[in-house]
Amino acid sequence: MNSLKKIQKIVNIMKVVTSIIFVSDVATIVICIPAFLVILFWGSQILSSISQMAISLAGKEVVIGKATALAAVCVLLVNCASSALLCHFTSSYLKKEIATGTPFTQECATGLFHLGILFILLPIGTSAICSIGLSILENFYPGLERLSMGDFSTIYIGLMLLLISLICRSATEIQSDMTLK
Repeated sequence: MNSLKKIQKIVNIMKVVTSIIFVSDVATIVICIPAFLVILFWGSQILSSISQMAISLAGKEVVIGKATALAAVCVLLVNCASSALLCHFTSSYLKKEIATGTPFTQECATGLFHLGILFILLPIGTSAICSIGLSILENFYPGLERLSMGDFSTIYIGLMLLLISLICRSATEIQSDMTLK
């Protein structure tokens, strides 16, 4: 039972960290929307000021085009929305796990399995949305620089969650078999 107490402490810490990440994602989304509008309407003046500041600070000319800045804000917006969704679903799972007091239930194993699927599919969907958006933006602003669309490291987390869900499901089945005997 000592291990179960440690698991519950870690789950509580994860819930707090997930909430902090969720709030920061939402704050970034809220900032990105006006930033997009500012760059759209006053981007040239702002970007030339940033370029001048970079020359004075680093001694190098940094040229950021309006289209690239718009695209970067859009990619950031979509990635933060994806991250906020993952945090929301993770927080929902953690609340259920805390309420049951153990991850070794069928409900928790199923929740982990669904969370694993989300951690695999959401980054792929995010990347597809960003690629389509950048292709559309490139029609309006030719010469758009290539941007990184996202991070696929969450796919590995998703695979681990799938594996852990199977372990939890197996432990639940073993426990129910032992109670039947």
